[in-house]
Parts: sequence; structure tokens; C-alpha cells
Amino acid sequence: MKMKILAIFIAIGMLLSVGIAIAKRGGEGGRGDGPVIYVENQGLFYDSIVTAEPLPYNIHNAHTFQELYIGPMGLTTMYGPGDTQYNGGRWWFDVNGNDIMDPEGTDHYFGCPLLGPGY
Repeated sequence: MKMKILAIFIAIGMLLSVGIAIAKRGGEGGRGDGPVIYVENQGLFYDSIVTAEPLPYNIHNAHTFQELYIGPMGLTTMYGPGDTQYNGGRWWFDVNGNDIMDPEGTDHYFGCPLLGPGY
């Protein structure tokens, strides 16, 4: 449990540092602005762009978010571009570690499109 909490804090720190870097650059966008994300189903890494604002969550749009988590390869998700289950980069990060999509403020919901091709 302690390792999972530590991993969550590391991931949040990574996401926040990327957001701060984008804000300092004036949000100019482009390849390499966001973290690299590993897609398990494909065995590929993707560059990404992190949007500045968190996305709103409610029970009615829960199915539009895909889980992003810390895996052995870093920030990881199950599906990516080309997979029918990929949702275009709307992510849910389980901040409190209970494996349940909780309201904003408890878990984090944000946009981070993956940029192809994967490598």
C-alpha cells in the first residue's frame, strides 16, 4: 500500500511539473510538451500534450475516461490510438488509490491526447 501511495505522488508530481513547464512556455503546444505514455495493449510508447485545465467528471460521463497509472514502463494505459477502447486522451488518475472513479478533488480527470505514431 505504501508503494502504491508513493507511486501516485510521483505521478502527480510528474503531471504537475509538465503543466508548469507548458504554462511557462505560454502553452505553445507541440510534440514533446507532455509525458511519454506506454500503451500496454500495443507495446508502444506515445508522446503526448497535456491540456492546462482539468476536465469535469460526473457519473454520466464516467465512461469517457480511461485510466492512466504508474506501471513498470512509467505512465501507462491499456489502450491507445487505433484501439476501439481508446477514448482520445481523456484520462482518469486514481489519486486516492481505491480503484474507484471518485468525484473531482479526490481523483484527477484531464485531457492528454497521444501523438502517433507510437514507437
